[in-house]
Amino acid sequence: MNKKIINISLILFIAFTLYNTLIPFNFNMNGSSFMQLLKSADWALFVHQGNRAALTDIAGNILLFIPLGLLLFLWGRQYKIRGILFLSVLAGFVLSTFIEVLQLFIFQRNSSVTDIFNNTLGTFLGAFGAAIYFKTIAEVSNRFLRSLLKEQPLAIILVAILGFQIVGAIIPFNVSITVSDLIKSLKKINIIPFHNQSLSLLLFHRPLNFDAETFNWFAFVENILFWSVWGYISGLCYHFYWKFRRFGSIIYFGVIIVPPLLIEFLQIFIVARFSDVNDILSAWTGIVLGLALCLFFKPFARYDGNEIWRSLKGALILYYLFIIFAGLQPFDYNFSADGPIRLVTYKALVPFYSYFKKTSIWNIYDLINSLFYFIPISLFLSIRWFREQKRWVSMYFLNGLLGFLTGVFIEIVQLFSTVRVAEITDALLYGLGGLLGTFLLYYYFREILPAYQPPEEPVFPEKI
Repeated sequence: MNKKIINISLILFIAFTLYNTLIPFNFNMNGSSFMQLLKSADWALFVHQGNRAALTDIAGNILLFIPLGLLLFLWGRQYKIRGILFLSVLAGFVLSTFIEVLQLFIFQRNSSVTDIFNNTLGTFLGAFGAAIYFKTIAEVSNRFLRSLLKEQPLAIILVAILGFQIVGAIIPFNVSITVSDLIKSLKKINIIPFHNQSLSLLLFHRPLNFDAETFNWFAFVENILFWSVWGYISGLCYHFYWKFRRFGSIIYFGVIIVPPLLIEFLQIFIVARFSDVNDILSAWTGIVLGLALCLFFKPFARYDGNEIWRSLKGALILYYLFIIFAGLQPFDYNFSADGPIRLVTYKALVPFYSYFKKTSIWNIYDLINSLFYFIPISLFLSIRWFREQKRWVSMYFLNGLLGFLTGVFIEIVQLFSTVRVAEITDALLYGLGGLLGTFLLYYYFREILPAYQPPEEPVFPEKI
């Protein structure tokens, strides 16, 4: 990876970490000495204000610093620094300690040795994972990626979607490692379509909390819209790549049937999750819908190898509908004069303000979701504008603006919702996702394509 990219990414991530962990920046000694402030900190490991630290908070602090370890290792690797694994962990420890010391002077914050331990562990995992990757996996993954880029570029999208879905399904990573945990997870399984009815209620007449909830049709439709994108792209891959290949039909039906089953199966082993037949049904419905639309519009019949990216237009429309629907549901709006909009405060306009109280895994998951939402659309538009020979600066500006405006529209409508919380953070993350989509195309042309092409081939070919 380019040194400049690594340096900028490292600086931006450290700045983001400092900002997010030091909000609201109202430093005050409150008449206490530094030693008194030190005594107020939580010095017992995995203890938060006299209680056992929450697992999601522990996992959140670990996850927050994993990218730091990765970036520090990449930085040291570029400059060929010896002992970079140890130095990366040390840097993570120093940064975390610095943050916890500053948090002593912020009344709304709580300094804890547990956070230092978890942040340092996260840094180690990021750096160690990068070291393992470059030593054992990089060559294999590069060959796999090179093969897909050359022969089945659209299949990379399916690989990325499945990867994100699997990670989302196993968050918060609290695996059922005991027989009792596994039994509890099995009892939570819902096998009744269009209802919330656990096996615990069905077989043992012992209701769980979600048994009393009404079936969420909005979540069902949202899942249909998401998986329709998968079905549409699967149809494209079949007609472009698999139709005339040996075992192509097997791959095709496997891609249609297996992913929803795999994701729900994995959730059996996650304590905080439960497997639901409705998620499988909605996923298969969405996949069939996407395949039907692909067969109806036949984009694969209109574009050759030069314009294959244009065939994704239908998938991007479905994906944009999914974004809007996910942002606006459950459509419980109150437009009266005394509606929820009266509850808006200045805090909603402070980026990441709602995340400062607790660095939990769910908060980080929400941030990542909002960040990644607009990237596919931005990437598609960037490819189109690149073909039209637009300048990179213009592409960054337009995609960042479109992402931000999409987020602003969703957040403004959420002001009238009785259950959603509107804030500027999500709108900014949509805009940042727009910038990242353009950056991915830039990185592809500047770093990936030259590495995978023979020297005699042009670095910027006509085909995309």
